Amino acid sequence: MITAFYGALLGLFFTILTLRVLALRGITSLKWLAFNNFGAQALDRSVRAHGNFIEYVPMVLLMMYFAEAAELSPLRLHITGTTLLLGRVMHGICFGFLEFNMPLRFGGMVLTLLALINISVSLLIVALWWDLSIWGNKAQTTQINAHAAFQQLFRWKGAASTRCVAGKQLDHPMAQRPDMGGKHLRWWAFLGWDILTQLHCRSLQNLLRLHCGLVELGAALKR
Repeated sequence: MITAFYGALLGLFFTILTLRVLALRGITSLKWLAFNNFGAQALDRSVRAHGNFIEYVPMVLLMMYFAEAAELSPLRLHITGTTLLLGRVMHGICFGFLEFNMPLRFGGMVLTLLALINISVSLLIVALWWDLSIWGNKAQTTQINAHAAFQQLFRWKGAASTRCVAGKQLDHPMAQRPDMGGKHLRWWAFLGWDILTQLHCRSLQNLLRLHCGLVELGAALKR
């Protein structure tokens, strides 16, 4: 929810910039926000502040979302979000409310670019680490033979010799589960996914083993 937090704050400030543009265009109900109006240049600068915000913020927030989904360090996400927020506020105040202020303009753009670079590099590192991990683990898991993968995936012994009649499992100990009303469960309910009411966290290595096992099993079935 880190990205959502900074997205909400940036959205509020974007609303202020939007109302500022409307106020300078003569909306009577927003007259209170048209202070420091120095003519047509004020409107032009406010429109530029509004447009510049749109040019940078969505891209950074999108990459922050990807990074958060990839479990990037919360500290790095907070650094990116805080830097972006400060940069946008400084730049927005400079162009939206002031006639000229070089420190705010320069500082706002520097902070915005730092946030963009920080999240871009972080996301690139995460992506490269993920690819290297996948290829490294895949090289190890391809040595699993079809029988071992079969037992690893299905999580119960004797799966290869278990009897299936008319698509139903007959001799598995959980075939008569009380929560199913005593009815026989279909055989696929026991192929590694019989406990459907619990949330399981799988490591990357286990997911890769699952993938390799399914590939080998599919090839075996085709043969």
